Amino acid sequence: MDFRCCGNVLVLKEMSQEQTCDISSIGGKMEYLVRGDLCFSIDAAHIETKEDAYLHVKDGKCIATYENVSAELSSLEIKDYRGNLILPGMVDLHLHAPQYAYRGTKMDLPLLDWLNINTFPEEAKIRECRLC
Repeated sequence: MDFRCCGNVLVLKEMSQEQTCDISSIGGKMEYLVRGDLCFSIDAAHIETKEDAYLHVKDGKCIATYENVSAELSSLEIKDYRGNLILPGMVDLHLHAPQYAYRGTKMDLPLLDWLNINTFPEEAKIRECRLC
C-alpha cells in the first residue's frame, strides 16, 4: 500500500497505480470531490463506511459525503480514486514506541520540528536494544 495526500484527505492505494493528487493549492480557496471507498468517524464511538462514494472538500475542510453527485455539484472537479480507501482528515495511522507519550500533541509543527522536539530526545534515552 502507498498513500497520497489530497488536501486534508488521505488516499490509501496500491503502489502499482500511478494516480497522484495536486496539493499545490492547500491552504487556499478550493472545492472539489474525491471519489472512492470512504471510511470515517461520525463521532467518538462510530465508524461509517461508504463504498464508491463522494467526499466533498471545500476550502481545506471535508464538508459532506454523497452516494451520487447532484446537478449543483456536477461542475466540481472529481479526483477519482475508485477502488481505493479514502480516509478524510489526514489521520496519522502509525506511531513508534518513543512517540507514544506525545501522540496527538503539537501536530501543527512541521514533521522534522516535531521529531526534534518529541521523538529524538525520547529515543536518546533508550540504551538497551531490547527496548527498541
